[in-house]
Amino acid sequence: MKTNKTYRPEKEAIVEEIRRDVEGSSFVFLAENRGLAVDRITELRRRLRTTRARVRVVPNRLFLQAVNGLPAAALKPALHGPTAMIAGSGDAAEAARVIAQFGKETQMIAAKGGVLEGRPISAAEIQALAALPSKPVLQAQLVGALAAPLRALAGTLQAKLTSLLYVLKAVEKKKAESSSAA
Repeated sequence: MKTNKTYRPEKEAIVEEIRRDVEGSSFVFLAENRGLAVDRITELRRRLRTTRARVRVVPNRLFLQAVNGLPAAALKPALHGPTAMIAGSGDAAEAARVIAQFGKETQMIAAKGGVLEGRPISAAEIQALAALPSKPVLQAQLVGALAAPLRALAGTLQAKLTSLLYVLKAVEKKKAESSSAA
Protein backbone atom coordinates (compact mmCIF):
# COMPACT_ATOMS: atom_id res chain seq x y z
CA MET A 1 0.00 0.00 0.00
CA LYS A 2 2.24 2.75 -1.27
CA THR A 3 0.83 6.23 -0.99
CA ASN A 4 1.92 9.25 -2.94
CA LYS A 5 1.41 11.43 0.10
CA THR A 6 4.54 13.16 1.32
CA TYR A 7 4.91 14.06 4.95
CA ARG A 8 6.73 16.92 6.57
CA PRO A 9 10.21 15.95 7.79
CA GLU A 10 9.10 15.73 11.44
CA LYS A 11 6.29 13.34 10.50
CA GLU A 12 8.70 11.28 8.38
CA ALA A 13 10.90 11.01 11.48
CA ILE A 14 7.93 9.80 13.53
CA VAL A 15 7.06 7.21 10.86
CA GLU A 16 10.67 5.95 10.86
CA GLU A 17 10.72 5.81 14.67
CA ILE A 18 7.50 3.79 14.76
CA ARG A 19 8.86 1.46 12.06
CA ARG A 20 12.09 0.88 14.03
CA ASP A 21 10.08 0.16 17.19
CA VAL A 22 7.86 -2.35 15.38
CA GLU A 23 10.73 -4.06 13.52
CA GLY A 24 12.83 -4.38 16.68
CA SER A 25 10.03 -5.88 18.79
CA SER A 26 8.83 -9.42 19.30
CA PHE A 27 5.35 -8.12 20.10
CA VAL A 28 3.27 -5.04 19.31
CA PHE A 29 -0.04 -4.41 21.02
CA LEU A 30 -2.46 -1.65 20.10
CA ALA A 31 -4.63 -0.26 22.85
CA GLU A 32 -7.47 2.19 22.85
CA ASN A 33 -6.25 5.29 24.61
CA ARG A 34 -9.28 7.02 26.14
CA GLY A 35 -7.81 10.31 27.30
CA LEU A 36 -4.78 9.22 29.29
CA ALA A 37 -3.22 12.28 30.89
CA VAL A 38 0.56 12.69 30.90
CA ASP A 39 0.90 11.46 34.49
CA ARG A 40 -1.11 8.30 33.70
CA ILE A 41 0.87 7.51 30.55
CA THR A 42 4.07 8.06 32.55
CA GLU A 43 2.81 5.56 35.14
CA LEU A 44 2.03 3.04 32.39
CA ARG A 45 5.51 3.56 30.91
CA ARG A 46 7.06 2.93 34.33
CA ARG A 47 5.13 -0.31 34.78
CA LEU A 48 5.93 -1.54 31.29
CA ARG A 49 9.64 -0.79 31.67
CA THR A 50 10.04 -3.91 33.85
CA THR A 51 8.68 -6.02 30.96
CA ARG A 52 11.09 -4.48 28.43
CA ALA A 53 8.18 -2.80 26.62
CA ARG A 54 7.57 0.78 25.54
CA VAL A 55 4.35 2.67 25.07
CA ARG A 56 3.71 5.61 22.80
CA VAL A 57 0.60 7.31 21.52
CA VAL A 58 0.62 7.04 17.73
CA PRO A 59 -1.51 8.69 15.07
CA ASN A 60 -3.32 5.90 13.23
CA ARG A 61 -2.42 7.22 9.78
CA LEU A 62 1.29 7.44 10.65
CA PHE A 63 1.24 3.97 12.25
CA LEU A 64 -0.31 2.52 9.11
CA GLN A 65 2.32 4.22 6.94
CA ALA A 66 5.12 2.94 9.23
CA VAL A 67 4.02 -0.71 9.20
CA ASN A 68 3.43 -0.88 5.47
CA GLY A 69 4.86 -4.25 4.34
CA LEU A 70 5.32 -5.57 7.91
CA PRO A 71 3.18 -8.19 9.71
CA ALA A 72 1.80 -5.36 11.86
CA ALA A 73 -0.01 -4.05 8.76
CA ALA A 74 -2.66 -6.67 9.62
CA LEU A 75 -3.66 -4.38 12.51
CA LYS A 76 -5.38 -1.93 10.13
CA PRO A 77 -8.90 -2.93 11.33
CA ALA A 78 -7.88 -2.04 14.91
CA LEU A 79 -6.86 1.49 13.93
CA HIS A 80 -9.84 3.50 15.05
CA GLY A 81 -9.97 6.14 17.72
CA PRO A 82 -6.98 7.24 19.80
CA THR A 83 -4.31 4.54 19.77
CA ALA A 84 -1.43 3.66 22.07
CA MET A 85 1.23 1.30 20.72
CA ILE A 86 2.96 -1.02 23.17
CA ALA A 87 6.02 -2.68 21.65
CA GLY A 88 8.72 -4.75 23.27
CA SER A 89 11.03 -7.70 23.20
CA GLY A 90 10.51 -8.99 26.74
CA ASP A 91 7.76 -11.18 28.16
CA ALA A 92 4.63 -10.50 26.08
CA ALA A 93 2.36 -12.14 28.66
CA GLU A 94 3.70 -9.90 31.41
CA ALA A 95 3.19 -6.80 29.22
CA ALA A 96 -0.38 -7.96 28.47
CA ARG A 97 -0.94 -8.39 32.23
CA VAL A 98 0.30 -4.84 32.88
CA ILE A 99 -2.02 -3.43 30.20
CA ALA A 100 -5.01 -5.41 31.52
CA GLN A 101 -4.33 -4.39 35.13
CA PHE A 102 -3.81 -0.75 34.17
CA GLY A 103 -7.03 -0.87 32.13
CA LYS A 104 -8.97 -2.21 35.12
CA GLU A 105 -7.57 0.49 37.39
CA THR A 106 -8.06 3.46 35.09
CA GLN A 107 -10.83 2.43 32.66
CA MET A 108 -8.83 4.47 30.12
CA ILE A 109 -6.99 1.83 28.10
CA ALA A 110 -8.11 -1.40 26.47
CA ALA A 111 -6.38 -3.78 24.08
CA LYS A 112 -7.52 -3.60 20.45
CA GLY A 113 -5.24 -6.18 18.83
CA GLY A 114 -1.61 -6.94 18.25
CA VAL A 115 1.14 -8.91 16.62
CA LEU A 116 3.07 -11.57 18.54
CA GLU A 117 6.15 -13.09 16.91
CA GLY A 118 4.89 -11.97 13.49
CA ARG A 119 1.36 -13.39 13.93
CA PRO A 120 -1.67 -11.11 14.32
CA ILE A 121 -3.65 -11.64 17.52
CA SER A 122 -7.01 -10.28 18.62
CA ALA A 123 -7.90 -8.29 21.71
CA ALA A 124 -9.39 -11.48 23.21
CA GLU A 125 -6.09 -13.31 22.67
CA ILE A 126 -4.25 -10.48 24.42
CA GLN A 127 -6.66 -10.88 27.36
CA ALA A 128 -6.02 -14.65 27.35
CA LEU A 129 -2.28 -13.96 27.31
CA ALA A 130 -2.75 -11.65 30.31
CA ALA A 131 -4.60 -14.42 32.16
CA LEU A 132 -1.68 -16.86 31.84
CA PRO A 133 0.34 -17.49 35.00
CA SER A 134 3.65 -15.66 35.21
CA LYS A 135 6.80 -17.25 33.81
CA PRO A 136 8.19 -18.28 37.25
CA VAL A 137 4.86 -19.94 38.13
CA LEU A 138 4.83 -21.84 34.82
CA GLN A 139 8.44 -22.92 35.39
CA ALA A 140 7.56 -24.15 38.89
CA GLN A 141 4.57 -26.06 37.50
CA LEU A 142 6.82 -27.67 34.87
CA VAL A 143 9.38 -28.70 37.47
CA GLY A 144 6.57 -30.10 39.63
CA ALA A 145 5.15 -32.03 36.68
CA LEU A 146 8.57 -33.46 35.87
CA ALA A 147 9.33 -34.31 39.50
CA ALA A 148 5.97 -36.01 40.25
CA PRO A 149 6.69 -39.25 38.32
CA LEU A 150 10.15 -39.43 39.88
CA ARG A 151 8.64 -39.05 43.35
CA ALA A 152 6.10 -41.75 42.54
CA LEU A 153 8.86 -44.06 41.27
CA ALA A 154 10.93 -43.45 44.40
CA GLY A 155 7.89 -44.20 46.57
CA THR A 156 7.17 -47.41 44.66
CA LEU A 157 10.77 -48.55 44.92
CA GLN A 158 10.81 -47.76 48.63
CA ALA A 159 7.60 -49.77 49.13
CA LYS A 160 9.11 -52.75 47.27
CA LEU A 161 12.28 -52.54 49.35
CA THR A 162 10.22 -52.34 52.52
CA SER A 163 8.21 -55.42 51.45
CA LEU A 164 11.45 -57.30 50.69
CA LEU A 165 12.81 -56.29 54.08
CA TYR A 166 9.67 -57.65 55.81
CA VAL A 167 10.00 -60.94 53.90
CA LEU A 168 13.68 -61.25 54.86
CA LYS A 169 12.88 -60.48 58.51
CA ALA A 170 10.13 -63.13 58.46
CA VAL A 171 12.53 -65.70 56.94
CA GLU A 172 15.18 -64.81 59.53
CA LYS A 173 12.64 -65.12 62.35
CA LYS A 174 11.43 -68.49 61.02
CA LYS A 175 15.03 -69.77 60.77
CA ALA A 176 15.74 -68.55 64.29
CA GLU A 177 12.63 -70.34 65.60
CA SER A 178 13.45 -73.58 63.75
CA SER A 179 17.09 -73.59 64.91
CA SER A 180 16.08 -72.94 68.53
CA ALA A 181 13.41 -75.67 68.37
CA ALA A 182 15.91 -78.20 67.06
